[in-house]
Amino acid sequence: MDSKRWSRTGFLAALGAGAGALALPADAALMNMINQRPYDWGTPLDELGRSLYTPNNIFFIRSHMGPPATTPADTWRLTVDGLVEHPLHLSIADLRAFPKHEVPSVLQCAGNGRSYYGDAYPDASHPAGAQWRTGGVGNARWAGARVRDVLAKAGVKSTAHFSTNFGRDNPVLPTTPKFVRGIELAKLMDEDTILVYEMNGAPLPYYHGFPVRLLVPGWAADHSVKWITNMTLTEKITDAFWTGVGYRYPNNIGKPGVGVKPNVEHPVTVLNVKSIITAPATHSNVKVGAPVTVNGFAWSGDGAYATAVDVSTDGGATWLPATLGESPGKFAWRTFTLTWTPKAAGSARIMARAKDNRGAVQPMKSPWNPGGYVWNGIHSVDVEVSNA
Repeated sequence: MDSKRWSRTGFLAALGAGAGALALPADAALMNMINQRPYDWGTPLDELGRSLYTPNNIFFIRSHMGPPATTPADTWRLTVDGLVEHPLHLSIADLRAFPKHEVPSVLQCAGNGRSYYGDAYPDASHPAGAQWRTGGVGNARWAGARVRDVLAKAGVKSTAHFSTNFGRDNPVLPTTPKFVRGIELAKLMDEDTILVYEMNGAPLPYYHGFPVRLLVPGWAADHSVKWITNMTLTEKITDAFWTGVGYRYPNNIGKPGVGVKPNVEHPVTVLNVKSIITAPATHSNVKVGAPVTVNGFAWSGDGAYATAVDVSTDGGATWLPATLGESPGKFAWRTFTLTWTPKAAGSARIMARAKDNRGAVQPMKSPWNPGGYVWNGIHSVDVEVSNA
């Protein structure tokens, strides 16, 4: 579990007066508080496991600066400028005039699983940042306008290769760099990269970027800028802090615990193949001879998709193939299930290992990196088996 689950009273008190007037997720008390400021709220595994699509009211929330003041949808504007023939200043009505496109997709924080690096590499320095375990991920149906349709209207110049994207959220402290992300134009032109105004069939919630956010499916969520206001096309990628220094991964993996200079790193982009077990819960009790259903989700990144999940109920000594559910789309996760009947009392470790259509296999542990990014080590839960 990511941190502790709060009571509703404690949760609301922790938000403080600055957010008191803002609409909260209806079931906020079901979530886990990772950070109070900026707001980082994780979705517990048991809540994730209830449905293929994560409900909006319990979908994880990751903030870098804390949410901005609320913006009435009719006053929002998106500016598209830089290396374009016709700079745009689009209203929400303008955006809705483009063909609507829906993308079922996993959204996962780049740091989801960061806490596991401390477990896997106890002799190395622990990566700093929000200490997510499993709660920084969700799966939703996102809908909006394709970015490439918007850029076609703007007229992209041949010298444009990147976009610098800005959101409305501002730093809590004046010394903190504003969250600005650079991204390759080629990825923005993907048919499934969209400017989102609906999430799971409802208007995009406030904490998820209302009224409009970017969705870059298959890539870590730091690219999917919330509360987006500006897209500036450039020839070279921005060197702003959150692209030039933050959210970077070593070009060559070195010794665990040793820092790496940003100039020998590259931006975090593609999600790794991964699976998580949503049931049974860790530390739960099961009975000898009574069937236990092992459930979870599996996914991969950048258009790759999970094709198999193997499950072990003996700590990795042996593995059995799980049954995969239908895939709702190449960027979405799939369910997996396996029925296990314990034969002996004692402690048992259940593990899941996913594979994707490009041949990638989930490793026992991810390579250590200074940012603690893209953890996809094999997920396990420990249960106690008792005699019936």
